[in-house]
Amino acid sequence: GSAATNGAADGVRAGTPARSVAAHRKVPFVLPSPNSRPEPRPTASERASVPVADIALSSSAVAQVPGSGTYAIAKEYTCHGADRSPPLHWSRVPADTKELAVIVVNAKPVSGGLFFDWAVTGLSPSLRGLRAGALPAGAVVGRNSFGANRYSICPAQGQRESYLFLLYALPRRLAATTGFEPESLRSQAMRVARHTGILAGSYGV
Repeated sequence: GSAATNGAADGVRAGTPARSVAAHRKVPFVLPSPNSRPEPRPTASERASVPVADIALSSSAVAQVPGSGTYAIAKEYTCHGADRSPPLHWSRVPADTKELAVIVVNAKPVSGGLFFDWAVTGLSPSLRGLRAGALPAGAVVGRNSFGANRYSICPAQGQRESYLFLLYALPRRLAATTGFEPESLRSQAMRVARHTGILAGSYGV
């Protein structure tokens, strides 16, 4: 069930239809703080330097729950199914992008820190998505918070967790090797990226 690199899977071509999971909005986005203490409001320069959510990101594996405004991740893409990475589709990647990176993180901190479920970089800016359970040649996978170089969404029994899928458009390539720390990628992406896509979904049994 590991989302291992697969040279035959070279992403989703431009023009592939994708259902939008949330309304497209151009808003600054910052990941939640690892601690519960309130942080000071960002300055004007800080607001100008954070990524803007202007890339459309969607997945057929994340669907609206009937009769509600929430979205759920299909069981197949969790540890109670195949635990493979879901298909992702995106558009509106800026022309000056040199590399794309994807991070999946719990929406709420775990034990006082960010919990990373997946981290991938080295993705070509010409890609328009990823196939389920596969990555293109050149992709570099980091070490998730479960301690493995792979994708995994696996909430504790009896708990429902919310997850954020984040796509960063990087204006320069980042030096990363297999097993890199996702927090390091996140920190670098937050410093250099100006455009991102966001997709939220929940899962629990």
